[in-house]
Amino acid sequence: MGLDDTAIQPVDEGNSESAVRFLIEWVSDGEAEARRYLADHAEPDGASLIATSGSDAVGYVAIVWESSYTGFRSRGIPLVH
Repeated sequence: MGLDDTAIQPVDEGNSESAVRFLIEWVSDGEAEARRYLADHAEPDGASLIATSGSDAVGYVAIVWESSYTGFRSRGIPLVH
């Protein structure tokens, strides 16, 4: 797998199920938690990006534009997972 066959795009209706499956496997404890995690990083408060290689989800980025962590928030630094 190289960068040539990897696509990075915002999570939307067309790829949200791939994102949920990725989160279930790597991040969360089940489907309900994965969907909640995805919703917590939705616009306008955040964003989610998914990296795919072919039909496989190979990465996920979550951004919260205004972090609840005071050190980040006071400096205007978003929280990135």
